[in-house]
Amino acid sequence: MVVRGVLFDLDNTLVDRVRSLDVLAAELVGVFSADLGDVDVEVVAEVLRKADGGGYREKEQVFAQILSALPWEDRPEVGDIKDFWYTTFPKCTCAVAGLHEVLEALQGQGIKLGIVTNGSEAMQNAKVDRLDVRVYMETVVVSESAGVKKPVAR
Repeated sequence: MVVRGVLFDLDNTLVDRVRSLDVLAAELVGVFSADLGDVDVEVVAEVLRKADGGGYREKEQVFAQILSALPWEDRPEVGDIKDFWYTTFPKCTCAVAGLHEVLEALQGQGIKLGIVTNGSEAMQNAKVDRLDVRVYMETVVVSESAGVKKPVAR
């Protein structure tokens, strides 16, 4: 069988989500330093990783856990955490090791590449752009614009 194309998921496939959350933790400590006081970035990173559930938890649950689990001196509103998450997380996106080398090798073999991902159009496209992989892709399909999430039961 000849492989003519490969479709990739984005989060936890092309994106190193754990490393991205670690970068986000450092940003959160910086942005909310007046509200958090003297807290270790690794503690915040652990809270974010647990709250995130590998990207599979509902975001409102993620935000609620961040608010309840961190040692806030002055607890922000859920809207503040939500705005921070959606504005900052795409900028913290980290690629899995060897991402560009793998994509170049596949593309060099004439294999067509694409991304199929769940999530919001703005968030997922910002991550794709941050990874700088759009140049390799024939298509990028985001569930929000497609009107269906994967996997779809048949």
